[in-house]
Amino acid sequence: MRLRIADCRLQIDWRLKIGGVAVALLVATLAGGAQTPRTVVVRAARMLDPVAGRIVANPTVVIVGDRIQSLGGSAPAGAATIDLGDLTLVPGLVDAHTHNLLQPEDEVTPPVFTKSQAYRAIEGVAAAKKNLEAGFTTMRDLDSEGAGFADVALRDAINKGVVPAPRLFVAT
Repeated sequence: MRLRIADCRLQIDWRLKIGGVAVALLVATLAGGAQTPRTVVVRAARMLDPVAGRIVANPTVVIVGDRIQSLGGSAPAGAATIDLGDLTLVPGLVDAHTHNLLQPEDEVTPPVFTKSQAYRAIEGVAAAKKNLEAGFTTMRDLDSEGAGFADVALRDAINKGVVPAPRLFVAT
């Protein structure tokens, strides 16, 4: 039986990282290229705290550069504030078993017969971006599925800020 990515999701401690489309994309956008870290405060109606098993009302998340500095408290002077209104913040998700370079149609016809390595690398960028938008902040990619070192190149592009995507650990 083949498992889907959705069957293999793990959660990480919300104190280390929070996810959700708005916050993940916001951090990637604001942190890119800045010489001095920018401070941003994100507010929302509620936040899921899976460790305590509760919902926190009206959370304040302080982000400096690309890292969460604190939860709660008041906004530092000069910080940009983003109010997400009635949204709920959730922890960043970790997918510990994924294949960014393998697409659903590749289960019918192996991609090594029908797609170039360059095209598959581009598909991998699109897949990684979709996973970020779904709330994943870290992924472990287990195989390049015959695409050479395209998974390593994708990881390196993510680390350099070229591609907005989750942190990627690759096995190639």
